[in-house]
Amino acid sequence: MDFELLSIGLFFGIIAALIIIDRKNIEFGLMFIRRTERGRDRIKNFANSHKKFFNIFGNVAVVLAILLSVFGFLYLLRFQSAVRLVLPKVFPGEVSAGVEKVVFFVPLWYWVIGLFVILIPHELFHGFLFAVEKIKIKSTGLILFLIFPGGFVEPDEKQFKNSRPITRIRVASVGSVANICVGIFLILLVLLWNFLGSILYQGIGVIFEGTMPDTPAAGVGLKGMITEINGQRIKDLVDLSDVMKKVNPGEVIRVATTEGEYDIKTIENPDNSSYSFIGISRVSTKLEYKNGFSPLGDPSKSLIVYSWVSGLLGWIFMLDISIAVANLLPFLPFDGGVIWEGIFEKITKKKDLAKKMIKVLSAVTYALLVINLIGLKVFG
Repeated sequence: MDFELLSIGLFFGIIAALIIIDRKNIEFGLMFIRRTERGRDRIKNFANSHKKFFNIFGNVAVVLAILLSVFGFLYLLRFQSAVRLVLPKVFPGEVSAGVEKVVFFVPLWYWVIGLFVILIPHELFHGFLFAVEKIKIKSTGLILFLIFPGGFVEPDEKQFKNSRPITRIRVASVGSVANICVGIFLILLVLLWNFLGSILYQGIGVIFEGTMPDTPAAGVGLKGMITEINGQRIKDLVDLSDVMKKVNPGEVIRVATTEGEYDIKTIENPDNSSYSFIGISRVSTKLEYKNGFSPLGDPSKSLIVYSWVSGLLGWIFMLDISIAVANLLPFLPFDGGVIWEGIFEKITKKKDLAKKMIKVLSAVTYALLVINLIGLKVFG
């Protein structure tokens, strides 16, 4: 039986079982919500015990969050069609090129683990700032919307909305900035893991899961492990990237794989027309041991574990940073919208005017997201 399908079935089976077992405490509707009062006092006590740290962190977070929000908004204004939905790859197999233009698929288990790594510090830091700002925490809990798990720290909404603008700005800023801190930690972890890998393993080529329909690679039936391009040795993804950067769109390249040699005419990269593209998907480095050393005894198992953890760290980092910046875009109900509503209120001193201003900015941001998502070229 296919292990991926089995693990997917197991994942949804566990979720269904937990919902059935705990159904008395779950709110059913568009989302499954499990609220609890557990953890409220711990969050409050920890925040008050480290009040000075969280006050400093909150102030620094405001500056960083505003800069990241502006960066994200300006990025959307580039109209490069680089925005995609991020979804878990629930079913194995190939995905059409049309779908991959608007959806970035993440392996299911990387996505599930990544969401918890992202959500826990994000929501905890919101909770810590609620406590520091003396805003009542009503509950903590878990949610499930379709296949999207999540968590929350629920404040007294009325008290939060009536709090000072700077309070709302600080509370909204810390979640994503906590994720940025996690991202920095992940970079260090990736560097350490790669250093360990460089001692134990070496690349021998680049493998890919498949070819996208109606692309040059699909047209020539490219298969096997890529070992050379235009006579240059390809040992890993860095070699592949370095070679392809020198290739212009429309240029014919000779690709050598373990299955043979292929002459491929490149096309423009759909995300950046200045780069060439052949249409292979989900590429990775094929590894082998140095000096025959295998830390887990069985060479195949050791390589699988190393490659899986490498992929996990890389995907979580990508998700962590992407979600942090997206969450700070200036639109409601995301944190970025809360931040800019607070800024507008602080500048104008008028709450009603600030609400109108953030509604306009939210509409503009949503429009930019849609334009980038569907690939509409506004300029040129």
